[in-house]
Amino acid sequence: MRYDAIIIPSVARPQDGQAAPIMRRLLDRALERWQDGTYFIPSTAYTHHHPVALDEAGLPLCEAVVMAHYLMERGVRREMILPEVVSQETIGNAFFTRVIHTEPRGLRKLFVIGADFHLPRVRVIFNWVFSLEPLGAPHYRLDYEAVSSRGIFKAEVLKARREKEKQRIKSLAGLKKRIRTLDSLHRFIYTEHDCYAVGRSAKRAIGPVAESY
Repeated sequence: MRYDAIIIPSVARPQDGQAAPIMRRLLDRALERWQDGTYFIPSTAYTHHHPVALDEAGLPLCEAVVMAHYLMERGVRREMILPEVVSQETIGNAFFTRVIHTEPRGLRKLFVIGADFHLPRVRVIFNWVFSLEPLGAPHYRLDYEAVSSRGIFKAEVLKARREKEKQRIKSLAGLKKRIRTLDSLHRFIYTEHDCYAVGRSAKRAIGPVAESY
C-alpha cells in the first residue's frame, strides 16, 4: 500500500550539526519504505530536555530541518518534505503534524516510524490525537514500525528510558478520557501543557535517561 506520508518523530537532538545516530537509523528506514508520491514529515523543533543545539552561525538547529537536509542529501525532492517545526515532545508531534500538515493536505494514510523504546507511547498518542473530532472523510489510517536502537545507547540509558516511557503511557489515561476533541486538545496545549503554555516551564530529564534525548 502506498502511504500519503511517512512521519518520523525525532528522539535525539542533532550532534555536530548532523542527525544523531538513532535519527539516521530512523530516516534510513523511512527511505527504504518510501514510494513515489509519498511525503516525508520529519517532526520536532527541539527537545526541552537539553539546551537548543546551535549551528556555526549561532542560530538554533531545528531537528526537523536537520532531518529534512539528511533526506535531501539522499535524493528526496524538497517539495516532498513537510517539516513539522513546532513540537517539543510527543503530544506536540501528533497535534502539530495533524493541524499543520495532514488536515490541510488531506493526508489520511500515514506510516509512523519510531525508535523501539519510544514507539509504544507514539502509538498511544498518535492513535488518540488522530481520532479526535472533528474527523473528515475518509478517517485516518495509521500504521507503525519500530526501529531498533541496539548499539546506540548504553544499557543503563535504555533501561531508564524504557521505564520512563512506561510511566508516561500510564499518565496519559486521564488526559485521553478528558480530551475528546481537537479544540479541547488545543486548549490544553496552550493553557496547561508545560512545553507550550505561556508562563509554564517543562522539567528537564536528569540522570542516565537524559542521554537518550
